[in-house]
Amino acid sequence: MFDNVEGGFMTGRGGGAVQNLPTHGRYLVLWNYKETDAPEYNFDFVAKDSKYWRMVPPIIVGFHGSGTTFNENEVQINESHGVPVKPESLFESQLELRLGGSLPEWINEVKKQIE
Repeated sequence: MFDNVEGGFMTGRGGGAVQNLPTHGRYLVLWNYKETDAPEYNFDFVAKDSKYWRMVPPIIVGFHGSGTTFNENEVQINESHGVPVKPESLFESQLELRLGGSLPEWINEVKKQIE
């Protein structure tokens, strides 16, 4: 899961050796991803001209920023495109539920340090 992150989004930066592709399972989630580089149009998750870019269709929710669009045939879900969603962090929200309603204080302290 890429959860509430920001940065560039480009073909060929999926990581891993070609014999290990794809490098993730069926439930890759891009949640509230804020793209900060130039937009791409009809972004392909499976490269047609290279053996180095193979991604299982992701679940994309709240992708926003530069205006990239996706090849809809290569995504499982694409919701709230261009608009951040709530909860801001899916990971933190799920962790709160698992822990009975609140995050450990050390998580909040770390978040304050990096803001």
